[in-house]
Amino acid sequence: MQDFDDRFEPVLVQIRSSTGVPEAVVDVAIGFEHTAVATKSGRVYSWGSNRFGQLGVQDKFLQRTSVPQLVDVTSDAVVNVSAGTAHTLALTQKGVVFAWGANMEGQLGLGGCRLPGGPGNDACLQSKYSPMQLLLDSEGEGLPPIKLIAAGGHVASKNTSAIEGGHSIAVSKEDEVFTWGDNFYGQLGVGQTYQSQAPYTSSYTPNEYDDTENDYFNRKERPVKLPEFGVGKRIVKDGKVKYQKSPIVEIATGSFHVIVLFDSGEIWTWGDNYHGQLGLQVLDRYRASDSPQQFDVPRRLTYFDQIIETTAKVQQPDGSMEEEPALETLVGLVEEEGKFIHIAAGKFQTVALTDTGKVFVWGTNSHGEQGTCGCRECRGTGVCEAGPPRPETDADTDPASGTLAGSEGDGVVGEGVSEDQSLLLVPNGMTCDCSCPGLNTCTGLGYCVGYGNDTSCACNEAFTAETSGRIYANPTPMILSLHSEKNMSFAQISAGGGVFGITAADCPHDEFGTLCSGRGECMPDGECKCQTEYRGRFCEKLCPLGTAADGPDLDGLVCAGHGRCSLGGDGQTRCSCEEYWFGNRCSFQCPNVGGVYCNGRGTCEYNPEINEEPYCVCERYFTKFEEDPVLSQQNKIACENRGLVIQKDGWCSYYSKTMGYENCYHLGMCGSCEDIAPPLPGVTAVLLLACMSVVAAMILV
Repeated sequence: MQDFDDRFEPVLVQIRSSTGVPEAVVDVAIGFEHTAVATKSGRVYSWGSNRFGQLGVQDKFLQRTSVPQLVDVTSDAVVNVSAGTAHTLALTQKGVVFAWGANMEGQLGLGGCRLPGGPGNDACLQSKYSPMQLLLDSEGEGLPPIKLIAAGGHVASKNTSAIEGGHSIAVSKEDEVFTWGDNFYGQLGVGQTYQSQAPYTSSYTPNEYDDTENDYFNRKERPVKLPEFGVGKRIVKDGKVKYQKSPIVEIATGSFHVIVLFDSGEIWTWGDNYHGQLGLQVLDRYRASDSPQQFDVPRRLTYFDQIIETTAKVQQPDGSMEEEPALETLVGLVEEEGKFIHIAAGKFQTVALTDTGKVFVWGTNSHGEQGTCGCRECRGTGVCEAGPPRPETDADTDPASGTLAGSEGDGVVGEGVSEDQSLLLVPNGMTCDCSCPGLNTCTGLGYCVGYGNDTSCACNEAFTAETSGRIYANPTPMILSLHSEKNMSFAQISAGGGVFGITAADCPHDEFGTLCSGRGECMPDGECKCQTEYRGRFCEKLCPLGTAADGPDLDGLVCAGHGRCSLGGDGQTRCSCEEYWFGNRCSFQCPNVGGVYCNGRGTCEYNPEINEEPYCVCERYFTKFEEDPVLSQQNKIACENRGLVIQKDGWCSYYSKTMGYENCYHLGMCGSCEDIAPPLPGVTAVLLLACMSVVAAMILV
C-alpha cells in the first residue's frame, strides 16, 4: 500500500525479498527525494521519487512510490550505495560501479556526445532509468576496481524540486581518485584554466558557454583521474623519519564540495567554499566560479598541524653530514583528541570524528547545522598590545623561551613550565577583543597575559552563554559540544541539513546516560554484565520473578529458580523452564508422588485454557482399528500387560471409577487419581469437565 504521509517520528521500514523473507540492510543512501539501500544478500532496493530515473526500476511512467522496489543491478553482490540529488551509484563486491538517474551534468560518468549547437542538445546526457555500468575513464582506459563511491548535488530552491549540478567521486583499490559530473564550483578537483569573461574586466571564469542554453557550463562526462596527493603516515625507524603512503578510507560529498580522509588522519578538500565548508580558515564569498582563486584542486586541512622540534642531517661545506636542529610538521593528528577516523558532508557543511569520540564541524550554521546557536564552542582569537614591564624575579630563565597561553588562552601553567616562565601566563590587567572566525560571528572581551612584547590574548572565557552574537558561516573547525555532564562520546556521524550522531560510552547506557542502567557492571570489552535478574543490552529488562504466592522458597527468584531467563526477538524477557516445570515464571510443577511424575504412566502437559496448572495425560490404547488389525492386537497386549480393562468402545486407560476414565486420562495421576487427585471447586469443575467431554469426543471420533 502506498503511503505518502509526512512522518515526524522514526518509522521502521522492513525490507523483504520477493518471497517475503526479511533482508538485513548493510548500507543506506538518501538523495533529495529518494532512498536506496543495499542488503546483506547483495541486493539493492529503492523508493521515493523517480522523476529522473533515480530509482533504477526501468519504469519511466513511475513518478514515485513508497514501497521499496528491487533494482536489477547485477548478478554480483552490491556492497555500497550512494545517492546524489537525483542520481544513484552502486558498488559491487568486485569493485564495479553502476549508475542511474539524472545525467544532465554527466554525473553518471557514461560519456557525452558534444553535438554541434552546444551541450544543451547532447543526446548522451539524458536520464537513465536502469543501472548502467561505468567502463571507461576520460582517457579511454578501463576503470580499475573501485573501493569507495560518493554522489553529490544540490536543489535549486527549497520551494522547488529543480535539481542543480550533480557530481560523483570514486576511489580505486589502489587509491586512485576519479571524479566526474558538474564542475561549476571546482568540485571535481581537476584544476582549470581561467579566462576573462569580457575584455577589460576583472571577472574570470573557467566555464564554457553553451550557445543553445545561453548559459555557462563546466562538466566532465567520464571519470577523470586526479594527480596523486596525500602526505602519508609518519614512521620512525632506526631514528629516521619516513612517510609511508596512507590509504584513503572515506570520501564524502556536499552540494558542491568533496572531502577525502586518509588512514593517517589527514583530510583533503576541494570545491565550493562560500560557507567555509572546506575548513581552510577562509571564506570565498565571490562564489568560486567568479574568481581565479577557486579551490579547484585538492588542498589539505592544516588547522590541526603541529610543529615539533626534531633533528635532520644537513650537508656541511666540507661535504660531511651532521645532525642539526629542525622543525617538522605533524599532520592528521588532533591535539589531545587522537586522529580523524570518520567524515561526513552536508549541503554546505563538513563534519569530522576523532578516535576519541569528539566531533568537529565547519561550514554553514545558518540553521544551526553546527550544533550551536550561541558562541560557547568558539575558539576565538584576539590581539593584545604591548603589556606592562615584566616583574623582576630571582630566576635566571630567559622569559622569551616561556610558553604563552596562545590564541585559545588556556591560562594554565603547563607541565615543565618554570615559575619564572609562568609569569607570562598571568593576566596583566589589560583586555582584548576576541572574535570567532567566519561571517557575522560572535565577539567577546578577553584578557591579556604576559608582559612587554611577549603578550597574547586569552579568549577562553570571552564566549559565555550570555555573550551575544551568532556563528553564521565558519571556515575553521570547531568542536561540537553535547552540553551534557554524562560521559558520552560520538561513535558515528552523518550530515544532511543538520548533523546527526550516535553517542557512545565505555558501555551501553540508558536514556539518562547511566552505564548499564545502574544494574550491571561495565566490562573491558564494552558489554554490560547484568545483575542476575536483568537482561538487555544495557540491563534494561527485568526477568520474570517468583512471587510469595508461588511459595516462600520461590519468592524473588529468577524464573522461580526453575528456569533460564533470556531476551526474545521482540525485546521481552521470557523463561525457559526446567523439565516438569511450567508457567511464565516456571512456578507450576507437574503432579508427582515422591518425584515420580504421573506415576510413570503418562506425560505431563500444560495448557492454561484447559487447566491453570500442569496435568497428566495418561497412557491409553485403542483396540478397534478396523483398518489396522495388527495395531489393534498390539494395543490389546499393552492393555493386558498393564492390567487395564478394555472398555466397550475399545479403549483402555488408567482411570478413576468416580470421574470416568476420559476425565482421569487428562487430570489424574494415571492409576491412582481416584485416591489423590484433589476435588475441583464447583464452577471450575463443571467448566473443566465440559471441556474434557469435548476433548474426549474429538479423540474418540
